[in-house]
Amino acid sequence: DTGDNISRLNRYLNELTALYWIWKNTRHNMLAFVHYRRFFTLDRKNILTGDDAAKLLPGCDIIVNECRFGHIALYDWKIMLSTRKLAEHVMSTIRKYIARRQPAYLSAYDRVNNGFGTFCYGMFAARRKVFDAYCEWLFSFIIDATEEILATTDIASSDDPRTYRAVGFLAEHLLGVWIIKNRLKIKT
Repeated sequence: DTGDNISRLNRYLNELTALYWIWKNTRHNMLAFVHYRRFFTLDRKNILTGDDAAKLLPGCDIIVNECRFGHIALYDWKIMLSTRKLAEHVMSTIRKYIARRQPAYLSAYDRVNNGFGTFCYGMFAARRKVFDAYCEWLFSFIIDATEEILATTDIASSDDPRTYRAVGFLAEHLLGVWIIKNRLKIKT
């Protein structure tokens, strides 16, 4: 809640509020974004260090977790996270803002949502240039889309995390949209 921040949206955007803060308030040359209980590992045992990531990045654009595949489309899986009506509203509102602000990404957005595989949790490690480009793209629409969702639903009054975190759950998969559209060279 310091510097340039969107902490007022933390309940709805989850970890993306930290991502925004890091983007606006730091100047590190390399960044990694993980969750408090999810980390990258080299061998499924040892946590990836900054030095490890620095050695891997010259051979790729971005380090991501392994693409997970499910038995149902991502679209249907997201609907199970909350009510069908809310999930469809969140997905269509975000799609509308992508169409307005980043129309070249619509095909990749639809591909990810209708596909059976995704990079989960929005976790990555990258050099600053890649990190900045991703954040510039993501925050060009996600804040305004979230504000519209808050204005058109009752998620703010909900005590159910599946409801008030619906935007954040979907937003975790937007990294895959960006990677696909930009044809980044990845390392898992």
